[in-house]
Amino acid sequence: MDMPTNMREKLEAFVKGNVAQATTGQLIADNLANTKAAETARAVRQSRTKKWTQKSGVLTAREARKMVRDREAAALKRTIEMESRAYERATKKQAKEDEKARRCLDKLERHIQRQQEKEEEAAAKQHTKMERAVRREQKKEEKAAEKEARKAAKNAAKLPARSTS
Repeated sequence: MDMPTNMREKLEAFVKGNVAQATTGQLIADNLANTKAAETARAVRQSRTKKWTQKSGVLTAREARKMVRDREAAALKRTIEMESRAYERATKKQAKEDEKARRCLDKLERHIQRQQEKEEEAAAKQHTKMERAVRREQKKEEKAAEKEARKAAKNAAKLPARSTS
């Protein structure tokens, strides 16, 4: 097929540009895949816990497991000690609160006892006053009765004796 030269040049330029774009696109896709893989690997590395290795010599799996067990045992021991101290503090605090409540109750009982004693004293005083008032009334009534009796005797003495003949 014969094509005019200027069209052929344009077609060659077009094909050359498309090949360049396809090559660049493939390089970018490969680079993006490598970047994503690197980011994933980095995230995995960072998500792992910090570990240390022996400074000199080879660290065997058995030694590493023993180190982990020892570290976990030490952490458990620290946790138990902390919980034990917290329990002791709570127990002491509860004992102090109980003692404070007991003292408060003792104080309240003494107050109630004093109030009852005061009320009993007041009742006794009132009773004594009532007894005195009753005795005074009885004495007044006795005096009035004696006065009445004297008056009656005086009146009887003034009356002439009647004869029964």
